[in-house]
Amino acid sequence: MERLAIGVDIGGTNTKLALVDERGSIHARQAHPTPRETRPQAVVGAIVAEAKAFRQRVEADGRRVEGIGFAVPHFFEGSDWVQCQTNNMPSLEGYPLRPVLAEAFGDSIALINDLSAAGIAEYAFGRGQGTERMLLIAIGTGVAISVVTRDQGLIHYSWDSTGDTGMIIVDPSAESLCTCGGRGCLESLVSAPALRRRALAEVERGKDTQLARIKAERGDLQACDISEAAQAGDAVARDILDRAGFYLGIGLTSYLHIFRPNLIILGGGVGQAGQLLIDPIRRTMERLASPWYLARLQGIDVSALGQDGQVIGAASLILQPGRYIR
Repeated sequence: MERLAIGVDIGGTNTKLALVDERGSIHARQAHPTPRETRPQAVVGAIVAEAKAFRQRVEADGRRVEGIGFAVPHFFEGSDWVQCQTNNMPSLEGYPLRPVLAEAFGDSIALINDLSAAGIAEYAFGRGQGTERMLLIAIGTGVAISVVTRDQGLIHYSWDSTGDTGMIIVDPSAESLCTCGGRGCLESLVSAPALRRRALAEVERGKDTQLARIKAERGDLQACDISEAAQAGDAVARDILDRAGFYLGIGLTSYLHIFRPNLIILGGGVGQAGQLLIDPIRRTMERLASPWYLARLQGIDVSALGQDGQVIGAASLILQPGRYIR
């Protein structure tokens, strides 16, 4: 009988659920807005109710679910999975998640940082298959990396992950504050909100750009608008992504020296810009990086799994326990 588990990706905006098999294939999926509550009990209660209902629908079709893996967009500590550094979900700061999940679903549960989950999935089922050392950088609302190797599995020495890696400093002269409270962080310069802010600033300066027309029509801009305008040849949008690629190249050069990946994968919504980011990343890394490390980097590519990596990786903790987290 086919082995199946549910992966739940708890995001600051939406919560995604998927029924996943051992090959990383998704058989059913569902998504709901994540409750915007100040009480953690209300947020977690709604997520638990959605997961219960999803499991009941799946099992009503005669399919057996072995367990549920949850991915969260922050970190956690201790046996009770106390939530910490919850910048995108502040109501969960200090909340012990395991007791509630165990009461609802029993012991066949798992919790993981969302990017760690995405890294596991990309290595097992995506572009990272067969790679000795893979580094995934997600560029979306936040920025962070996960590293998976053939010998060690997921590198997880800090909060079940590589740590708060989006906070690496790439511009010490930067004035704007990051969500962490620091300045000059990679996340504050290349994340989707950062690109949106720069695009709005360019429109306010009166630049001749498609982004001004989009802003006039909608009243706002999103990071995906920048990517689409750049693909269409808009010079301002291309300059925004080129600058983001420059900062990413600085950060990835340091990560290259620390983690020695053979393959770098771009994930997250901004990462879907693909070659528009990869070209300036390569130029920057070729100028800054040690030739020894650079010679061992076989490629930079875009995630094959997109936004499904988190649910697939979370479910994999149930179906393949101990394989990637040792």
